[in-house]
Amino acid sequence: MTIASFSGEEDIVMMNMHWESLTFEIPILKAGQWYMAISTVAASPADTAEFGNEMLTDGNVCAVEGRNIVALVSK
Repeated sequence: MTIASFSGEEDIVMMNMHWESLTFEIPILKAGQWYMAISTVAASPADTAEFGNEMLTDGNVCAVEGRNIVALVSK
């Protein structure tokens, strides 16, 4: 699921309800890069990045562990 804001930035939410890891292809941005803001596979509070401290993703694919939700933000 892709969510676009009024400012033109985009967010992506990937939900893997399967028990095995799945790889999702993520769109290449015209400007900016994707950063991981949420990954529910990690224990709290590490499951959510503090605003401005999101981790940069690498490439145009994202592996999502089984029974996990990942949210990416563009900047």
